[in-house]
Amino acid sequence: MKSKYFIIDIFILGVVSLILNSFNIRVCIFYHLFKIPCPGCGLTRGFIELSHFHILKSLRYNILCIPILCFVILYSILVILKKEYLISDFLNEHKAIIIALCSLLMIIVFIININNPLLY
Repeated sequence: MKSKYFIIDIFILGVVSLILNSFNIRVCIFYHLFKIPCPGCGLTRGFIELSHFHILKSLRYNILCIPILCFVILYSILVILKKEYLISDFLNEHKAIIIALCSLLMIIVFIININNPLLY
């Protein structure tokens, strides 16, 4: 039942992010506390650039834009086909590897974002 509204949730989150971004409002708690960008900083601007097919510009904001977009598209297709259990089965079978890879990716993105002048 949760996955039924996944596409609607993503759409609402995207609209709210676009509205806040158009007013140049940062809602990143991590940035406000520590004054350094978190691994998620730049995603909204990256997705905006990706929607204009500026792939390299999108990657300059945040390299996670393309993997996240691919996951959202794949998961949306599986929800439409009523086969979203395939993702949860895969995640359960390979949990340790996925956690290690995601942790490594977050550390890499964090280091890149600290030195990214586009995020300040």
